[in-house]
Amino acid sequence: SLKLDSGWTTSTSDENGSLTPAWGTIETKEYLDDGTSTSAYEARTGINEAIPNTLPRYSISTDLNNQLFIARCSHDDIDDAGNYLFKSRPYNYDQFNWANDFLALPTYPTTIKSFNGRVYVFDENNMYRIEPNNLYIEDTLEGIGCFSQRSIAVTDYGMCFCDRHNIYLHNGTKAQPISIAINGTSADATGWQNIDTTWNPIVKFLNKYKSFIILFKTAAGTYKIWSYNVIKQRFDLWDAFQTYGVSAETNEPNSLFVGKNGEVYASISNKLYYLYEDTLQKRSWDWTSKKITLGQDTQIKRFNDFQVTGSPSGTLGNDDAGIAIKVDGSAVVESGSLTNFTINTKSGKYLQWYLNGQTGEVDALGTVYRAKIVTSEQ
Repeated sequence: SLKLDSGWTTSTSDENGSLTPAWGTIETKEYLDDGTSTSAYEARTGINEAIPNTLPRYSISTDLNNQLFIARCSHDDIDDAGNYLFKSRPYNYDQFNWANDFLALPTYPTTIKSFNGRVYVFDENNMYRIEPNNLYIEDTLEGIGCFSQRSIAVTDYGMCFCDRHNIYLHNGTKAQPISIAINGTSADATGWQNIDTTWNPIVKFLNKYKSFIILFKTAAGTYKIWSYNVIKQRFDLWDAFQTYGVSAETNEPNSLFVGKNGEVYASISNKLYYLYEDTLQKRSWDWTSKKITLGQDTQIKRFNDFQVTGSPSGTLGNDDAGIAIKVDGSAVVESGSLTNFTINTKSGKYLQWYLNGQTGEVDALGTVYRAKIVTSEQ
């Protein structure tokens, strides 16, 4: 171990007689080996001195226990390192004993992330849980993958990630699919089963709303956000990039990142968008309920009265800008006010609420009903 700040001699050529390079000088120093035994290079660094090229090239990485884990690698001394996982030396993210600290993965990975004391590696259809100290696969979960390194986020609420089939929330024990409610129909461009899988979604956590936001490309070619609130366990569809009435939804986002105070920024078409912080420019919102069967899917009910708590806007019976009801999938005639009304079609198996073009706040919805007595005539 030699100091670099003193005791060196400037030379005009190296030991082989080569001239001084144009980009600098040659410094030399003589060291007399008097036989004194000191610590070996491997003992000091954890890497054998005979190993060249100690830094593999890599595409994806994560850190855990002050060590860097890398995957999708290439290395001059390994024929095919694409499905290898390497671990760096502790506290030294640029030093790898790649001859010892490696794991050969079964498949080519798309994503790597540390969570709950373990390293998780994904391909398009599998998830591997890896013990980080001894580098072995603890568990394999087939059928669950991840799009890419940007399609995953880790918080205290869990690890949220997505593949072409579902959005998942891992609680440290198991990965639970949470996107069943937003799968949509075959004609729904924003349904998760119909998204454009050629564009990898971006997953981030918006702490202000306690929500995971998943930026994705719809089947119609626009970019929107599914927001999953971990407190209410509910999805909302956000028109992400509309400012002052001008739509930017068809322009591809370059990135989505979280600022130092938890705010979310998006880079699109040479512009930086600061999302969801404008308290003056507020857009209207839409909401459609599920098919409300009131716990009795096949029994006919009588719907007597409808109530709304809050400050709804628009026109009663207007499913474009107001409040409307459908019974068994058919439109009805509403009578009354926005906060208290009745309908002309009283009987049916289920109903749906439609609140569209709303500019106010709605706190609660209520329906007064009774189940009809089952008779032989029915």
